[in-house]
Amino acid sequence: MKKIVESTIEAFNTRKEQLSFGDHISQYFVPVVVLISLIVLTGNVFWGDRNDAIIRMLSVLIVACPCAFGIAEPLVLTAAIEKVRGLGIQIFNGTVLALKPAVAVFDKTGTLTRGTPEVHRVVWLTEKNEKKLDLLASLENGIEHPIARALAAIGTPKPVEERTIARTVVSGKVDGKHYVAGSAGLFPDIGIPPDLRDSTLVMFGTPEQCDCIVGLRDTVREESGGLIQDLKNNGVKPYIFSGDRKPVVEQVAGELGIEHYFGEMGSGDKQQEIARLQADGNSVMMVGDGINDAQALAAADFGLAVFSGQIPAKMSADGVFMVPEIGKLSSLPFMQRKVRHKIRLNYGWAFAYNITGMFLAGVGWLSPKYCAVGMVFSNLVVIFNSVYGMNLPKAVRKTV
Repeated sequence: MKKIVESTIEAFNTRKEQLSFGDHISQYFVPVVVLISLIVLTGNVFWGDRNDAIIRMLSVLIVACPCAFGIAEPLVLTAAIEKVRGLGIQIFNGTVLALKPAVAVFDKTGTLTRGTPEVHRVVWLTEKNEKKLDLLASLENGIEHPIARALAAIGTPKPVEERTIARTVVSGKVDGKHYVAGSAGLFPDIGIPPDLRDSTLVMFGTPEQCDCIVGLRDTVREESGGLIQDLKNNGVKPYIFSGDRKPVVEQVAGELGIEHYFGEMGSGDKQQEIARLQADGNSVMMVGDGINDAQALAAADFGLAVFSGQIPAKMSADGVFMVPEIGKLSSLPFMQRKVRHKIRLNYGWAFAYNITGMFLAGVGWLSPKYCAVGMVFSNLVVIFNSVYGMNLPKAVRKTV
């Protein structure tokens, strides 16, 4: 856990700072306006009407409206955050709503699937002993992971001593004896039974021998198929990054029509693969729920944690689902397009107003009082454009 937390913090620190266009403009706007006003003053003193020189200089300073640039983006993002909340998604970092994701990465268990796996078969490699299932339940009891919760219900848990968790392996002492449970890699020399090839596997036994293999199966969410298709229609490539076995991930990917999928990935593997996608010029959205997703959520351009996600995942994300369903995510590209369009309109208006206003003020066609009115009017236009028409699609509004 300590290593995951440290890696997540490192992922946050290496994330590119997202500065708005208005932030960049604001650094130069005031000096440029002052320079233009001095040019107007100098020009009128030497080559124009000296009596109007001061008035025209003041008019340029008054009509210039840095506020229009300053609020052009934040107002749109604030309005969008409120509307996206109607989808059941709470956004913490509003700048992600202006992004155009090219790739959407999903964790499998608990994200695309229901996250309630059930034990469907136990294959005994030693003499069958149902009491050993109590020992397995003891190791998994209290661990906040869907698979662990399913295994904790397989028997009657007992007290565990010296329990340790290392990636996909849990070990500890029950009744004074050492036991281990973990993924198929825990006992790599043991072959996988044919009827468990498409199942999530957990091996259990002592460090010396495997007593049994437990097969679990999870159910794909009803809304996952429609969500993936909608994302594809919006030009977003879906990926699956999962810690589960590759055959299981392949089955889910095939069911949902996802061409790009990876299995048996650790938390660091997910982060590295996201970094590779970003290096190829892709803006990456990540949706996950577990502790092992925290690094990837922090590293992605846009991280979303599902409703049932664990605390580290939610703390690493830019937003959190407030409802169990993830289907409303399909409307997010629509909202992001609208946000980008409104931001462009606001900046376009701010540029047009300031250039026109300073020109008219500089040649003496606008008096200071009209310049003051114009500055207020410019802000009102930006406010109106930011708030008006920031609605969800009609089909979505009917279901929210």
